Parts: sequence; structure tokens; C-alpha cells
Amino acid sequence: MLQFTHNHVISWGIAIITLSLVTLFLFEDRPSFLAGSLPEAVGTSTPLKENSLVTTLVTPILSPSSLVTNLLSPTMSPSVTIVSPTMSPSPAVIPRISTLITPTLSRTPLPSLTLTPQPEAGPPPVSPTPTPAIGLAHVVINEIAWAGTANYSGDEWIELYNTGSVAINLDGWALFENETRIITLTGSIAAGAYYLIERTDDTTISNIPANIHGSFGGSGLKNLPDGENLMLRDTGGVIIDSVPCFGGWFAGTDSTGNPSYASMERISAILPGADSSNWATNTGLITTGMDAGNPPQPLRGTPKFKNSVTP
Repeated sequence: MLQFTHNHVISWGIAIITLSLVTLFLFEDRPSFLAGSLPEAVGTSTPLKENSLVTTLVTPILSPSSLVTNLLSPTMSPSVTIVSPTMSPSPAVIPRISTLITPTLSRTPLPSLTLTPQPEAGPPPVSPTPTPAIGLAHVVINEIAWAGTANYSGDEWIELYNTGSVAINLDGWALFENETRIITLTGSIAAGAYYLIERTDDTTISNIPANIHGSFGGSGLKNLPDGENLMLRDTGGVIIDSVPCFGGWFAGTDSTGNPSYASMERISAILPGADSSNWATNTGLITTGMDAGNPPQPLRGTPKFKNSVTP
């Protein structure tokens, strides 16, 4: 079996190129050669192989995988057929380069995505009602002399108390009987202090000045067996405190009581004013103030002072 060396390959390549040049020279007046009509010129039929780069003439000693592929000029048309007029054609099909060189493509995996399920949309969270800060002022109705005094039943008076730690401006605040305004307040009330409201004039309690006085709507407060629904409202009309005595006053006495004309005192300024059990009649153990009589007589109440029923 023949062994091909490097020199053999070069020799065969030079021979093939020389043969190609001679052939082109002999048929240079045949333009149709480039159009593929060479078989008609030589009287043979050498069909072009589909998908081949070059069809060439080889001797029987050449392997089917001809070495021509490595020597072809890149300018040659892949459809050219080279025919020697003195040799019988023995075509060898050279596969396309694409069949010889198959690039290896590596597939880079895409990063996987992890979907986190989202909770279904619901109603927005409800903010809790803020708790009032300790030390905020709160004004309450603290004492009511709804029957007046022994000197005059029209000398009614009402006391407010500030349970908080800061002063409160009372300008524009008002006392109401149900929905009827009976007096509009002015000034302020200090922390832990009292605010005295007198009916008619400032002589109702002769020895203690009032913070404000007025007619209480003209007719004043009702006496037993009736009562009043007293409400304290701020400038915006908000009810700050209320004492709903629709069916009669929770405590206190009029001229028929024993003792008579005793005030109605709030037991705890922190507990609701609407709670009837949070009210009691002045005990007489602690009293302050004098009425407008001549001579003045002690009141059965504690205007601008701690209530006798408060622990």
C-alpha cells in the first residue's frame, strides 16, 4: 500500500493546480464553461454533485477522502468541475465544510426564578385609637347647687374642676340645658383648680368671687321632682362632660330637705358624670362660702374647694 509523505502531497497539489490552469487556457474562448457546460464540450457527462465543494479527477490510488480539500484556493467556485481530456473521470465528492467542522455550542442555563406568592390584598390596617397622654387636662362639672341658697332659691351656682396637669382656655366654651345654651364661659382654668359660675350676680356667694355669672337662661335650673340634662361643650360643640338628670337630680336638697339647700357633689372627678352613683349630697362636715343674707349664713356646699364626699 502506498504511503504518502509531505513531499507527495505538495507534488500532487502542484500537478492539480497546473492541470487546472492548462484547462482554463484551452477553454478560455468558451464562456459557457463557467456556466457549467463543460460536459458538452468534451462529450462526457459528469454531473455536479449536490452539496459538494469540488469535483476533481483522482487516480485509483487516492483515498476517497482526497487531499485536495486542503489545497483549494478560496477564490475557486465550489461548483467547478475539472476534466482532463486524456483521463477518464472518477469524481470524488468533497463534503461541505459545514459537515467537516461542527462547532460545539455550550448552552448556558438561565438562572431559575423563584416566585414568592403575595398575600391577597385586604382592607388597610386600622390604626388603633390613640390613648390620651397622661397629664392632659380634663374639665368636669364637679358641684351643682341646683336649689340655690337659704337666702334665695335663685342664687344657684355650678362649679367646674380641672383634673389635668395643664391650664385650659375656656373662651367660647358653654353650659347647656339639653340643647339650650345657658351661659358662655370666658377665661381659663388652671390645672387642679376650680371655676365658679354664679347665677344672677357675683353676690350669690358673698365671700368668694365668681369666675363668671349670668342668668342661666332666665328661668334657671329646675327643682325637684324635675331635673336637668347639663352638658359642658367646648368651642367646637364637643361634649366634654355631662350630667343627665332627666328624671330628677342625683343628689342635693331643696327647702324640704334635711339639711336644706345642700349642694350635689361629685364623688370622683375621674368617674363619669352620667353615673348617678358618683354623686352625693354635701355631708355638712366640710363647707365653704357664705350666702348673700344679712347677716350671711354658711353654705351647705364647698365652692372652690374639695368636695365633702370626695375621699
